[in-house]
Amino acid sequence: MLNERSDFMKLGSRERQLLIRTIIAVGMLEVSEAFERLYAILADRKRDSSIRVSAAFVLGRIDIDGCKELLLQSADPAAGEHPSLRQQSIKALGGSSDPNVASALDSFSAIETDPANRELLRQSARRIRSKQ
Repeated sequence: MLNERSDFMKLGSRERQLLIRTIIAVGMLEVSEAFERLYAILADRKRDSSIRVSAAFVLGRIDIDGCKELLLQSADPAAGEHPSLRQQSIKALGGSSDPNVASALDSFSAIETDPANRELLRQSARRIRSKQ
């Protein structure tokens, strides 16, 4: 079991890519156990960011209640997350239909310093509102 970033980095590039693809494939099964593991991966700040990005991607696709809060935490500019994790979390949240998520993204865009992320936050909030 890979528990630390250093364990992940010891893998070769091919093995890392396989692990990332496996996480995505397992998560797409929408199995509750897979959801729990992916949620734990995303929540674990010690894990490699590329693994957490994959978990955010899948959690956004399966849209199970309970992952929105964690995705919002990962998307928050004040949380200090890796830029690629923030971007994937913002994209995943755009798949929500919850108006509260749109409001949170609007709040984040007001404090976002990166212009590209600010626009992504606004686009995701607009996408949510278009579903209502």
